Amino acid sequence: MVRFLRHLFVIFAASSVFLAPPRVHAQTPDPPAKIELVQKLHTLKISLDFQDIPIEEAIAFIAELTDTNLVLDPKIFLKIPRERLRVHLVVRDLPAWDALSLLLNIHGLQASFRRGVLFISTPTRILGKPKVVVYDIRDLLLSIRDFPGPQIRLKDASQDNPTGPLFGEPEESSSPDSPGDIVDLVKMHTGGSTWENRRISISSLGGHLIVVQYASVHKEIQALLQKLR
Repeated sequence: MVRFLRHLFVIFAASSVFLAPPRVHAQTPDPPAKIELVQKLHTLKISLDFQDIPIEEAIAFIAELTDTNLVLDPKIFLKIPRERLRVHLVVRDLPAWDALSLLLNIHGLQASFRRGVLFISTPTRILGKPKVVVYDIRDLLLSIRDFPGPQIRLKDASQDNPTGPLFGEPEESSSPDSPGDIVDLVKMHTGGSTWENRRISISSLGGHLIVVQYASVHKEIQALLQKLR
């Protein structure tokens, strides 16, 4: 009997760990310097005409044009050949943030605010290595069925036939979210362009999301799923 109770306790403890909801990390507010830099890049419109120039020259030109601190990580040249980091980009009256994002996306680079500057490097240097996290979304797939009462309407005295049904048919309730809907929401509201990386993936299986993403994006996913609950 004692052995049975001990075995039952181990099973209960293990299942409790498995079913425990993920912790939601509190997001720290952005520093004022980051807010100022991002706002400047979003509001200032620029025009660029880059014809096969080194990426370091392109970044330096945008930094001078926008009067912002943009720093290109020199270690990217250890990972990416210089001939692949030459810039061909022509834009007119585009917000500087969009122009910079376009340039970085073309070359598979990322940017992160560090110590007062926008630091530009490879996704691995910025975000770290992707890791696999399994999210339990079974509770989001369960809808509480509503049983509405009949719709009651008054007879219209102007009608020739005053008799008729007083009760209307209840409206159909909306169908619950499918795993595909939640996958689309996650990709739409988290991670930005990281989903285009071949190392990044998301799929659903048996009421769970299997996500390969960077640590910072996993925090965004956790916060989003918490809002959906």
